[in-house]
Amino acid sequence: GYSNILHTLILSGGISNNGSYRNVLLKRTGFDDIFVDLYDFFIFGDASSNLSLKSGDSIVVSSTTHNIPIVGAVSRPSIYEFLPGETTADLLGFAGGLTQYSNNKSILLSRKKNNLPELINVSDDLSIAIVQNDRIYIGFSEYQPNIYSIASNNKFISNFVEISGEVKRPGRYFI
Repeated sequence: GYSNILHTLILSGGISNNGSYRNVLLKRTGFDDIFVDLYDFFIFGDASSNLSLKSGDSIVVSSTTHNIPIVGAVSRPSIYEFLPGETTADLLGFAGGLTQYSNNKSILLSRKKNNLPELINVSDDLSIAIVQNDRIYIGFSEYQPNIYSIASNNKFISNFVEISGEVKRPGRYFI
C-alpha cells in the first residue's frame, strides 16, 4: 500500500543507463496508458507525476538514445535526456542555468555536420532545437578579483584557519 512510481523504481534498482526518465509508462487495466516524465518531479519538483499505484499496475521504462552532456559554467553539469523539439534554453534550464562564473557570450553547441564536429555559438539564440549527438559547452568568464584598498596605517588581518580533507578548496583562509 501507498506505493508510487518512484518507490517502485527504487525497489527495482533504478533506471539503467539506457533507460528513459522522460518516457515512463504506467499501464492500468481498464484505463488509458499514462506517460510520465520524471523530470517534472526531479527537476521541477512537481510531485503530481509521482502517481500512486494499484494492484495489477505495470510500469514500463522505455529506452532512450536522446542524451546530451552539458559541461562548463552551469549549476548542475551532467548528461540530460531531451525530447524532440526541446531547445538549448530548455536544456540549460534542466542544468539549473548559468552560474555567476559563466561567460554568457560563450555558449557553444557542438553538432556533427557532414560527419565533422561543428561549433555553433548559440549565446544570442537559445531557441535552437537539440538533436541527437549534440553537446553543450558553457565557457567560464575570466576571474576578476575584487580590489580592496587598505590604508598604510591599517593592520591586515593575520589570523588564518587551515581547511583540509574532502572539501573542494582546501587551504589557508584568513579570518
